[in-house]
Amino acid sequence: MLNLKRIWILTVLVGFLAGCAGELPVATPAPVVLRPATPSTQPLQSMSTMPEAPTSAPPLTSTAGSTPRAMSTTMPPLPTHPSITETLAAGVTYVQAGFKIAMPPAEAFNAADQPSEMEGVEVEATMMAKGWRADVSTIARHDDGRAYRNIILSKDVGGKVMRWWGLVDEHGTASTVVFTGMPRPKSSRVKGITGHVILLPEGSAYPRYFEDGKGRRYGLATNNETIQTLLANLTEEDGRVQFWGELRYAVNDYYGRRILIRKYNLLDADPEGVLARASTTKRETHASAWEGEDVEVGPWAVVYQPRTHAVIHAQVQISGEIVGLEGDTVVVRVEDKDGGVLGESSASLIPNGSGDSRFAATVAFSDPPSMQNGRVAVYAMAAGADEEVLLGWTEVLLAGDVGNAEVTIVQPEADVRIRGKVQVSGRAKGLEGVELLIRVEDMAGVVFGKARTMVANDGAWRVRVTCRRPKTVRSGQIVVYRVHPTDGGLILLARAPVTLKR
Repeated sequence: MLNLKRIWILTVLVGFLAGCAGELPVATPAPVVLRPATPSTQPLQSMSTMPEAPTSAPPLTSTAGSTPRAMSTTMPPLPTHPSITETLAAGVTYVQAGFKIAMPPAEAFNAADQPSEMEGVEVEATMMAKGWRADVSTIARHDDGRAYRNIILSKDVGGKVMRWWGLVDEHGTASTVVFTGMPRPKSSRVKGITGHVILLPEGSAYPRYFEDGKGRRYGLATNNETIQTLLANLTEEDGRVQFWGELRYAVNDYYGRRILIRKYNLLDADPEGVLARASTTKRETHASAWEGEDVEVGPWAVVYQPRTHAVIHAQVQISGEIVGLEGDTVVVRVEDKDGGVLGESSASLIPNGSGDSRFAATVAFSDPPSMQNGRVAVYAMAAGADEEVLLGWTEVLLAGDVGNAEVTIVQPEADVRIRGKVQVSGRAKGLEGVELLIRVEDMAGVVFGKARTMVANDGAWRVRVTCRRPKTVRSGQIVVYRVHPTDGGLILLARAPVTLKR
């Protein structure tokens, strides 16, 4: 089933691009839509996460075999944040920093005679300052209960309309939905910039940002796996850090700009100690959860399928190996980013002759969140205890329900090194006659090559992708998308990790 929320976004975008702030000229370039390029299972990378539009809850709810019952009409009160003032200040700061535009301060905006009208968005306040128009919506809720406001900033400059549409969450953090007619400043070098990494509250549009000694703030991303691991475990208590890399503007990150890190230096903390945190948590889980006279570290599991960061939709085949477990079965689960169980199954253990066991199971799961991180986890009962213990897991991307569609990348194999012209092929189920978009991306979402191909009647597909060379060797991935037939959005179907050679 296709995601109807994308259709809602399309409806609002039509009004936005047609001139949401009155009859403004439309002699603008094609819009640049920022969408999540890759999931944030890459723990370090600041992703372009576009919050989804709210949907109305159905009046009735039921479970299989039960009689539908009326839902309570009592709605929780709307939150007070973000306020109109907070939304305006966050939007102005984002556009000013991310696009290097000289804008009037938020306090210079004065209320217009009446709010604008925009299809799909209820505008609560319209304000003007030095040719700039700000339209701020009423407070809305995400599906998970978090609050946000829409804000659109626009200005007519000699017949060319600059327009930015963003969202501001309850923490006052702005993110981009779409912009058109805005400048795209050139990137610049960053050499030894010093500051602190600040973690944002859970539920913010981005996980963290970097603040230098002058109070300037930037998002963070990297193509280096070691740096990704380091930043994912870095806390504010670790003190000052230096970065070298490239500063990019007009990206959907904190304050609209991002440092693409190539090198780092911790001034107050031990890098090895920070990196060790990545594996300490897992080791402590196994060591402390299993108790026994002769047991120092309990049993553990290795998940071979699905691969780390694989894309799963509504059903997944799970297989792997169990080490050091006495028992006949394990439980395998699909969990969302908050640990909620979406689906589970029991898997029998098959001894492999070396004292260890193999397992395999198919798990169907319901209500898969669209474009959300999750994991496939393996559990067993602790020896001598009536509680389950986590044996192992692999991180995945929950990409929403796509019906019975399945895509597998056969060539090239995962983790190979690619350069120049690359032959990409695979198999697809439920997509016969459908066009696929294949892209080669680095881990920061930069596209190095793309091509389109059709799925044959037998489910096979193949295409040759020409890739430009990166300046340095870096981690990347081959990603398969289906282009949404209604709104042109990209539906993620499969991906495979590769290394991009110079």
